[in-house]
Amino acid sequence: MPLTPPRYSPGPASPMQRRAFLQGSVASLAALPFLQTGRTQAFAPGPPQRLVLFPSLNGTRDGVFWPDEGGNLQLITEPLAPILPRVTFIRGLSIAGSANHYAIRSMFTGAPIASYADPEPAIASIDQLVAHALSERHGTTPTPTVHLGARPALHANAAFSGRQNIFRTTAEAVTVEANPVTAHDALWPSQVGTAPSPPAADYQDLTQAVLREELTRLKNRAAGIARAQAKLRLHDRGLPSAAQFSQAASGSVFATCKPHLSRVEALRAALQGSIHTPYTDEYFAPILDAHIDILSHAITCGVTRVATLQSGWADGNVLMPIADGSRLPWHLSSHDNAGGYALIQRAYLERFVRLIQQLEVPDPLDPTGRSMVIDNTCVLWMSECEPNHSANSVSCLYAGSAGGRLKTQTVIHADGATNMHLLASLCQAYGVAQADAAQFGGNALQEVLQP
Repeated sequence: MPLTPPRYSPGPASPMQRRAFLQGSVASLAALPFLQTGRTQAFAPGPPQRLVLFPSLNGTRDGVFWPDEGGNLQLITEPLAPILPRVTFIRGLSIAGSANHYAIRSMFTGAPIASYADPEPAIASIDQLVAHALSERHGTTPTPTVHLGARPALHANAAFSGRQNIFRTTAEAVTVEANPVTAHDALWPSQVGTAPSPPAADYQDLTQAVLREELTRLKNRAAGIARAQAKLRLHDRGLPSAAQFSQAASGSVFATCKPHLSRVEALRAALQGSIHTPYTDEYFAPILDAHIDILSHAITCGVTRVATLQSGWADGNVLMPIADGSRLPWHLSSHDNAGGYALIQRAYLERFVRLIQQLEVPDPLDPTGRSMVIDNTCVLWMSECEPNHSANSVSCLYAGSAGGRLKTQTVIHADGATNMHLLASLCQAYGVAQADAAQFGGNALQEVLQP
């Protein structure tokens, strides 16, 4: 399947591009206290967007990662073949203001970090900005973000040092949950396998009333915008009747959020209540696999719209199983075993593909019923540096179009662009106001955005 290679053209969007981006917007909603300043661009109602960040620490080997001039996939990225129409490669991207493994603190925040000794940046990573923008747009309480990690630190007591912290609020590093049993039970606290009780009738009536009131409010704000009004009429017709809502509430709609995840249950006896066991190499790969199942289910059923999955830590040597059944140390292999390291990265990308495939299901939160979850999601793979410790031309790709706002099935040659340009683009795609995304600068990587 061919991949087309647009080239990066730096600089702000043209007035025409800005108008195209704003077309179909309804209104700007008040900013949440967390963001303090600025306003979020509100899109016309539609399927809910999601964002997943999937950092690939220690980088990759160029010659076995990037598609060749004919668009053919290489050793590491061959597993992408089944999902290639959903994928965009971004080649030539650098991490601004940082290098080496301490760039993990820069990759999603945009903060310049010059050494391991630099203090933690007092700035939120993009997952937090997007989560609050989505909450603001939908008029809800702040969207919870889910942060999972397969051995995200050397040991449990090291989980909050500078070599581990990738994602953060303005005040502190986020808590990354290493234990999939703990994560599962926190996200779905009801007993697994128990049929859910339907909400009480007064709760159902209240939910119906809230949905109707929200539609009325949006119709008033969209007065005079024909495209938005047409979409709202579709949503109005798509609201379930009281009887339909009652049936859904007592059956599959609510039940889908109480999963029995076999990979999690297989670990329950060993990991339940344990702080230290998840930080052993023995459980690294099965924990990573279980986290992928948790993440895909949480994203699909609406437990969260923004999630991250961290595998290992900066310059860490978790043992990754490869195709022949052996296990290789991640960081050491990146420096002295090029062939083995390529197989490590391939095994990791196979898990990325499995996540995407688990999101290739009808979106239960799409009122039109026409899209899949992955259509409304962007899953971003990005490295903090390459095996030579340079933060120039790091490995970067994403799958999914974030609700049709990002281009897919292409290779973007972004020489001269940085993570700041890409993060600014994602902020545009997810409706984060320019003022709230000021940390990423004013220029976006327009090549990733749909006009």
